[in-house]
Amino acid sequence: GREGGVHVCSIVGAEEDVYTGSRGGTTRRTRLMLQPLGRMRGLEEETIPGSSSPPLITSLAFDDQGTLWVAGYDGVLRGYDYEQTDANDQPLMLRQTRADHTVNVNSPILSVSIRDEIGCGVMTTLSRGVLLFSLEDGHILAEWNPFVTSKRGEYARSAMIVQTDEPQPFEQEDDGNCNDSTETVVPSPHWSVVVGGSKGTLYQRCLGIHSRTGFISERTPLMDNTDGDDDSTMGTRIRPNHLGPIVAMDSPSPGLLVTGSHDGTMRVWDCSLYRTDEDEDDEDDDDDDEDDDD
Repeated sequence: GREGGVHVCSIVGAEEDVYTGSRGGTTRRTRLMLQPLGRMRGLEEETIPGSSSPPLITSLAFDDQGTLWVAGYDGVLRGYDYEQTDANDQPLMLRQTRADHTVNVNSPILSVSIRDEIGCGVMTTLSRGVLLFSLEDGHILAEWNPFVTSKRGEYARSAMIVQTDEPQPFEQEDDGNCNDSTETVVPSPHWSVVVGGSKGTLYQRCLGIHSRTGFISERTPLMDNTDGDDDSTMGTRIRPNHLGPIVAMDSPSPGLLVTGSHDGTMRVWDCSLYRTDEDEDDEDDDDDDEDDDD
């Protein structure tokens, strides 16, 4: 809420009769309601010792390992175990005065998104761009800011990790078998991070994935999209721009990305194909210049 802090509720249901049609028939349905359980403690002291005002919470994300990630405008990412309960079967995190994981990035956090498949999360910050973090303990894996040279004062507003392809299994000969048998091999999928800016610009960059574990590589989490280019670390720009801040992202299937912007539009992108700025013609560049002037 605007007052800051985190409120926890449970979803409860009550069955009720619902009239159907004009002949007096009824059917049973479950009416869902939110039942308040309490407010998470300790956020005020973690922000400013002695303060009674909790930080503004900008994003919440649950992972499959039982951690609730709480991002704040105070620049702190906190992780709480949401699966443990007390003797009264209430969430234990309501009684905690400290988070299980605390990461101070020293810049207001604007959004958080996670990908359990590769054990990685991504957050956008006001001044540091995009930060990749481990779902194991929250430690920062990599930092990337494609807007660092922006002349319009643009910053990273939202980001998401997207699976860029759907690997197709293939048959290969089994070298360890003398019967010329084959085995089915399923390649690992490719992943990338897409970031949307406060002025509507989109960038995409490949992620390094460990070939054996399928998790993000801690040695080379970010890959260059091009070779031999001084600007390769900036990533690939996705065109055309939105005309306002990109505030929402979702990926319903591999290679597909949906973005929502303050310009009132929702767009669907094919992220399985990489395009560089060199592939764009002069007309696209002129259009972008007009957008910059706006």
